[in-house]
Amino acid sequence: MADKARGLNAGGSLSKRRAKFRWAKHSYVARVLNMRVKSDPLEGSWQAKGIVLEKVQFEAKQPNSAMRKCVAPNTPVYLSDGCSVTIKEFGNLWQSGEIYTYNEAKKELEPSKVADYFSLTEREMEEAAVFQLTTETGRKLIATGDHPIYTERGKTDLGKILVGDKVAVMPMDPVKYEVSEKEILTEKDIVANVPSGSIVGRVVSELKSKSLLPLKLNNTKLPKVLRLMGHLFGDGTLGCYVKKDGFNDVKVIATGQKDELQEIAKDIKALGFSCSDIITGHSKSMVNINGKERIIEGDYNLIKSGSMSLFTLYKALGVPAGDKANQSYNVPSFIKDGPLWVKEEFLSAYFGSELEKPRLKNKTFTPPSLVINKTELNLKSGLSFITDVMELLKDFGITSKMRQKAYGFRKSGAKTYRTYLYIDSNHKNLANLYGKVGYKYNAGRASLAKLAFQYLTIKLKHMERCKRAYVEFQNLRKKGYSIVKTAKMLNMLGFGFVTKGAVNYWVSRGVKDMEKLGTTSRFIGFKEWIAEATTGLGDGLVWETVTSVQQTKCDELIDVTTASDNHNFFANGILTGNCVRVQLIKNGRQVTAFCPGDGASKLVDEHDEVMVECIGGRKGRSYGDIPGVRWKVIKINDQSLDALLKGKLEKARK
Repeated sequence: MADKARGLNAGGSLSKRRAKFRWAKHSYVARVLNMRVKSDPLEGSWQAKGIVLEKVQFEAKQPNSAMRKCVAPNTPVYLSDGCSVTIKEFGNLWQSGEIYTYNEAKKELEPSKVADYFSLTEREMEEAAVFQLTTETGRKLIATGDHPIYTERGKTDLGKILVGDKVAVMPMDPVKYEVSEKEILTEKDIVANVPSGSIVGRVVSELKSKSLLPLKLNNTKLPKVLRLMGHLFGDGTLGCYVKKDGFNDVKVIATGQKDELQEIAKDIKALGFSCSDIITGHSKSMVNINGKERIIEGDYNLIKSGSMSLFTLYKALGVPAGDKANQSYNVPSFIKDGPLWVKEEFLSAYFGSELEKPRLKNKTFTPPSLVINKTELNLKSGLSFITDVMELLKDFGITSKMRQKAYGFRKSGAKTYRTYLYIDSNHKNLANLYGKVGYKYNAGRASLAKLAFQYLTIKLKHMERCKRAYVEFQNLRKKGYSIVKTAKMLNMLGFGFVTKGAVNYWVSRGVKDMEKLGTTSRFIGFKEWIAEATTGLGDGLVWETVTSVQQTKCDELIDVTTASDNHNFFANGILTGNCVRVQLIKNGRQVTAFCPGDGASKLVDEHDEVMVECIGGRKGRSYGDIPGVRWKVIKINDQSLDALLKGKLEKARK
């Protein structure tokens, strides 16, 4: 039997070579691997349902006729960590940072990643109509006229908002986020704080794997680290015990209400560590207070983590381990020397544990206070720590006082003292406290603080108007006007709140302290104001009156797309809608679809559910001179687009 042919042109060789090199042919690869289906947002189908996320109009030979919804580059954006950054600067952070959004259904604030960040082109800038909106407290927003704003009468384009309308606002005065390369924790610090008998290398390796070592001020996880740190200085605890087998048993414990602990658990998991479910129980103890025995009991909730790495991280950062009353400690130096946002993250979480909520007495806010307990041996430490906190508050324009008194005795017989911190209760001081610092890990106090800040801001504006009115009053009286005439003239000058009785009081009693002018006038009470200002809103949001809407110019306009389904964000505290794309329900892919028919795009609104179909059948091709648009809308909210255009149906709402 003859040998088989083995040359280059032998049948077997040709077949093998062909089988190998046909993979270099694009059409073969696409067919065998089913690339058309895999690359197709509709996954081979010619129809799919989707949610309208952005309304973009493409007209024949006019591809720049799209709806533009962007804000000015210097507009502050509220980050979910409680800080702010201009939308221009946010361009360096958007892929890692989170912003506040508002869930209308739940009436809750929710953090969200950002899916996209973009600005208008030069040609689009030339065509865009830009407006500036100003509110009663002086908030300003510069944006395109079609940028949706949340108002009492629903989502309204900025260009259609009228003076006197009310817009949804998150009342805060957040500090600015600053990026720094400064190192605050090194491997050497970790090694020095690992409990004896533990494996140092394992701790160091784990912290490095979780991007927590070395720890710098520009670390995206640092805000969560600082918040948890503030809680550990308050209601939290670091514990380290030696078990019978000689190994260390460490605990990072957080205590509080269940909803607060859920937020803390989220942050612990975001840092890369695990923690227990919420543990509930009942405690009862006997204490000696000024010579009298008292039983203190109550329910408690806590979560704990047994991670050696997490324990060591916080010990190295300066958190005291064990009973805080028997230890000497101060506010860590990197916090005292750090930027404002670092101080804010620490203080707000610490205040969420320790500081009293905003309280009223006779229609005025009382001085909020906190207290720490110290044994006699560590009395100076208590004074030193409170002094550090007072110095941090000064950086926010907040003044405070401190006092100390004997409290009682511990079971060991050690005498204890209480060190009190009182925040001065003048309006400006409290506005800075509630607007710039606030409370974290305490949703109730945080929401109330926002409302208190807004109320105080409005009242301060009223006091300023009262001062201006008093100056005008003095000028009018010098001209010889009577009380009645003076009151009428003041009303004509825009001081409608000044009555004849107020003028008579100024004439007979005078004003001893101009800084307090207006505080005793007939101003709406805090509870009554809350009922009016928060109707239909939640989580500390309020309605704020628009005082002007004017067309203006802007050199640059920028917007973001949120990853969450809320599709909104806070621009300088004002709740606005954002630009997004059409997202398919089946796989989350985004497409641009054509709306056939004159005026069809006007029937489509953001968040509508639509049915899209391939143009030209299963293969799908772009439509005429609209490049890249391969799909068209055929149904809106399960209703035929054609029938809606012809007026046979009235559009339904989902």
